[in-house]
Amino acid sequence: MSFISDDTEHTARKAYRCAMCESRINIGQRYFRRVGAEDGDFWTMRMHPECLSYSESPEMKQDMEDWYDNGVCSAAFDRADAVEHYELAKAKGQV
Repeated sequence: MSFISDDTEHTARKAYRCAMCESRINIGQRYFRRVGAEDGDFWTMRMHPECLSYSESPEMKQDMEDWYDNGVCSAAFDRADAVEHYELAKAKGQV
């Protein structure tokens, strides 16, 4: 059996690593947490708000297709893409 929780917003009480861009989530910084279980393994992932927004965007889907088509894994994610997407969505009032 597997499940994935809804994303919940938190303020970091210690430093974490973002699951999307792999950069640091600093103490006091907002982040979103998602937990789940699959095949008996429990997992937790934490993401910057802009990384979460980008991960749910059509642009991310296209970027992932481009990366896999070119033999590049998701570790090549560039946080600059997420920040740019987040700022555009914020300016449009979508965030």
